[in-house]
Amino acid sequence: MKKYLCGARSLAAALLVLSVLILGVQSPAQAGLTLTLDDGTNPVITVADTDNDGYVYYSGAIGNWIMNLSGGFSVGNLMDLVSGNVSSSAGGTMTVTLTDTDFSDLSSFHVGGTTGGSVTFNLYNDSNLVASYTGDTPSFSTDIASLTSTGSITEIEAVIIHEGSAMSSFDANVVQNPVPVPAAFWLLGSGLMGLIGIRRRGARG
Repeated sequence: MKKYLCGARSLAAALLVLSVLILGVQSPAQAGLTLTLDDGTNPVITVADTDNDGYVYYSGAIGNWIMNLSGGFSVGNLMDLVSGNVSSSAGGTMTVTLTDTDFSDLSSFHVGGTTGGSVTFNLYNDSNLVASYTGDTPSFSTDIASLTSTGSITEIEAVIIHEGSAMSSFDANVVQNPVPVPAAFWLLGSGLMGLIGIRRRGARG
């Protein structure tokens, strides 16, 4: 009886260590999420996800720009940059960037919105340009699939250009390829079934 209990405890401890290692590899995408806003004149505004909940946003004035709401999130396999009613009183360029340091294996890039000027969207992976699109009509949208990426730092950049007073709203998001279930998870499941069997045999003894 003691032999079975010792074996069960050893197996349980090994499975616990294995599960911690597996879950440690599956780290959350929002590990280094930041939002930056730059009008090229005033100090760059940086908003960091200090509480690691996967969300960052900014609302306020930057020079002659009014950022009604600009923000983004990185949760699961989706990273999304959103700006609503971004307006300028005298025109210029505003660059809004969402960066995540733990988001890789990109699958597709989706962009849509409205603008009174133009918005250029650039998707970078480890500083390499993966996809780019410019929306310069009152309403625009596009889907870009089959992306190639090898790094872990992903950046969605939106360059807003207004000629005088104008307004823009948009949503740009990138999706990761589905993450396959690691073989170690199947090993973990088999180990748990074995542990149940050992406990049953021990109980009968």
